[in-house]
Parts: sequence; C-alpha cells; structure tokens
Amino acid sequence: MKPSRRGPVLLMVLGVLLMLAGTVGFFVASYVYGTRLVESAGEAINLRANLVTELDVPERKAVTLESEGYRVVAFGPRLTRQVPPGPATADELSGTSLEALPFSEPQLTVVGPDGELVRLDEASADNLADTAAYDAVVIGEFTITEPGTYTISTRGASRDVTSVGVGTGLDIEQTVDSFIGGALVVAATIAAGGFGFLLLLGGIIWFAVRGSSSTQQPPGPLPPPPGYGPPP
Repeated sequence: MKPSRRGPVLLMVLGVLLMLAGTVGFFVASYVYGTRLVESAGEAINLRANLVTELDVPERKAVTLESEGYRVVAFGPRLTRQVPPGPATADELSGTSLEALPFSEPQLTVVGPDGELVRLDEASADNLADTAAYDAVVIGEFTITEPGTYTISTRGASRDVTSVGVGTGLDIEQTVDSFIGGALVVAATIAAGGFGFLLLLGGIIWFAVRGSSSTQQPPGPLPPPPGYGPPP
C-alpha cells in the first residue's frame, strides 16, 4: 500500500508559513520599536519637546499639570558653548562637548490649587541644547503629586534668558518598558521563524523517507528450508 504524503506536505506548508510570519514580524517589530527609541532619544535631546507652557520673563500663567515630573528650561541666544576636544587616550575617544555658560537665572515659582508652593529642585543632570535658533539649559525640576491648575510665575528679568519653559522630561521607566517589550516581540518573531525552519526541514526529511519507502519492491517468498523440495 502506497504511504500517504499528506502529513509531510502539511508540515512543510506550516513551516513555510511560520518562517514568512516570523520574517515579516521581525522587520515590522524592528521598525516600530526602533522608531520609538529614536523618537525617545530625540525628545531627550530636544529640550523644547513636550513643553506644557513657555513664559516670558516676567510673566504669570495658570497651567493644568498632571501627576508627574517636570523640568524647567531656560532659553536664550547664548547660554552654552562648545568645548573643543582634548587629547584622546587609548581607552577613550575625545570629542566636542557642550557646557553651560554662567548666566543669571530668572526665578520661577509654582503655586498649587491649594495655595501651597511647590518645591523646586536643582537639575539632576546637565541637560543642555545648542541649536541654530536658541540655546537651552535645564535649571530646575519639580514633581506634581496632585493634578490640577497651578499658577506658574517668572520674575527677575535676565538679559541672558529670553523665556522659560516647563515641560515633561524623558520617561525612563516607559522607555525601558518599551525597549524590553520590543526586544521580546523581536525575539518571538525570531523564534517563530526558527521553529518554522525546523518544521520545514522535518517535513522535507519525512517526505523523502516516505518517498523512498514507496519505491522499494516488496520482498519475494522465502526460500524453502534445507531438506525440503523435490528430490534431485
């Protein structure tokens, strides 16, 4: 009876489909999550991104703030300078860096809906930007625990600073979660493609074995044991 080849064929088809799905999923996931990481890096560099308000000096505004951390950014025509590279060593590469120039900072106050003053902290990192249109330096940070309408005021006019922006910074936790999620999705697509390849390979081997067994001739009758048969 000729053995059926339906099983090997179905296995190969399933393997090909998984390989195609894994390949397409890999490129789509890599593009989507790669784009998100580039956007997050751009937001970290562009200090004018995610501003909720920008004030002249002096000025007062009522702004709706959510429960999260905010950074206070000073904008002006010349607040930073490029530092030329130093001599490179064998263990590190030297390159042009950016540093803040000394400048008079305007005072900023944030008052909550209850009239309480929100505490302003110093910037936790040197966040600087140097563009053709403006320089930017993060001069402070604060955290809002209760969402609502807050009154933000600037005073103490500075000839160096043209405006002050308040905006959200880079959400490190969200960025890390996005990176981990993207890595897991990409790994899943690679695993699906690899499993599909194994199914395809197994189907090919199964198909070959079935084909070789179907071409074998059935064995003939066994010869009679010694001592039997017609006399000589």
